[in-house]
Amino acid sequence: MKRCWTNPSHWVLVAMVVAVVPVGAQEKKRQAGKSARPEPVFSGPQVGEELPGFRVQRVFGKDPDERFDPITTAAGKPVVVVFVHKLTRPGIAATRAVAKFLGQRKKSGVAGAVVFLTEDPTRTVAWMKRARRALPTEIPLGISRDGIEGPGAYGLNRKVELTVLVGNKGRVAANFALVQPSTQVDVPRILKAIVAQIGGKVPTLASLGVAPRRSRNGLPPDISAKVRQLIQKAAKPADVEKVAGELEAEFARRPAVAKKVGQIGRRIIESGRLKTYGTPAAQARLKKWADKYAPAKKTTSKKPSPRIGRATGTRQ
Repeated sequence: MKRCWTNPSHWVLVAMVVAVVPVGAQEKKRQAGKSARPEPVFSGPQVGEELPGFRVQRVFGKDPDERFDPITTAAGKPVVVVFVHKLTRPGIAATRAVAKFLGQRKKSGVAGAVVFLTEDPTRTVAWMKRARRALPTEIPLGISRDGIEGPGAYGLNRKVELTVLVGNKGRVAANFALVQPSTQVDVPRILKAIVAQIGGKVPTLASLGVAPRRSRNGLPPDISAKVRQLIQKAAKPADVEKVAGELEAEFARRPAVAKKVGQIGRRIIESGRLKTYGTPAAQARLKKWADKYAPAKKTTSKKPSPRIGRATGTRQ
């Protein structure tokens, strides 16, 4: 018979079992924790699905009314399309790195395009003209005339910052729905997916002009990026759980990193500023790691012996 764990009476039964068989309850708790996976973020057609053609207005072209279709232009060859849902510095930096690599590998036949999604095309074009030096130049830039949702057949998620689609033979080979893009973490994954379609070696970030991020907290760039994601004020519980799980997996492989994160958490706690970092769920994780990897030092106050007290004139 299938159990319904939403029934309050079952929770009474669980409480009775915990009281009688604590070891079994702990095992059930661990199994429940494993099954409580955070929901993945989806945006656009998924791996194996068809890449429909769509037309966008080209920006910085010879003809201001020019339209182009990046999928049709690719003609079944490898193609990378970056949909920009929100204008942020991390998102533009990640887009520039990917575009630069595509420019370096033009001879392989790979095509690409950056498509900006906006409710106000006129305003976005004006911004692009002002920020032209910061935008990619290696692949075409376009603005979707389908509004903030983008091409209707694509089912894009407006809650992410970037959707990066790597296609080949008219179908999706890799899909990246990035809520908070990171050049240090996400770009290498995207480059690896592109190389899987066109061959060659995955380039270093330095070869793409991406300087290694120097973290003031002394953490490696990938860990620092994840910690920043963890302590976002707007992070949802599922997002915190996902990032925390990824960090703990890194802690198991890299003890020095675990110790450093624990020390940072300990300093935050001792400064009395823990509640200013992220959500309560994130704060709980920071405290957990501080207690585990950098426990507070016990301070013992020894009373002076009677002789020392008399000699120094202190009262006992």
